[in-house]
Amino acid sequence: MPSVAASRPRGSTPRGIKITSNRFYKDSETIRCVGPGGYSDPPLGKEFVGFGILQIEEHYSNYTGGLPHCYIPLLSVKPGIKSMGYGKSIVDHLIAEAALNVRDFEGYVSSYLFLDVYVANEPAIRLYRDKCQFVVLNPNNPISDPDEHNEPYFVMARNVALSEKVVPAPMPS
Repeated sequence: MPSVAASRPRGSTPRGIKITSNRFYKDSETIRCVGPGGYSDPPLGKEFVGFGILQIEEHYSNYTGGLPHCYIPLLSVKPGIKSMGYGKSIVDHLIAEAALNVRDFEGYVSSYLFLDVYVANEPAIRLYRDKCQFVVLNPNNPISDPDEHNEPYFVMARNVALSEKVVPAPMPS
């Protein structure tokens, strides 16, 4: 995916500029990201394993001093193939994409990546917290989701500023 920053005039705001939506497919023993978009049928011989969305928004800007931030509003692994590492691979890719956004929009976007997860989804909480270094920001005060019968959820975040440990995976050609 070409960098949006290359066409961004200095001093302009990144709000709403970059939205990445990706589908992931099993390719031999590896996971491949096919995107952006990914709303077409899976390539022949490759099994669809999940998808994730990354966007820049201001939903949790109260945690970032008012700056827009990267946010994962949706992430899913195909039912029946869970617990095989695909979720972590998708999250790792979205973390790397968020790190590129933070680099490209330095000073205009918070270095924190946010997501929210239902309190009842313990496997996802363990994945984000234990394997992906997200921290629960409201452990004693979950938020009720009025769109989902007031199901409580946690807000989680992690710093994604580029370092030697965050290396973006190349997009397939």
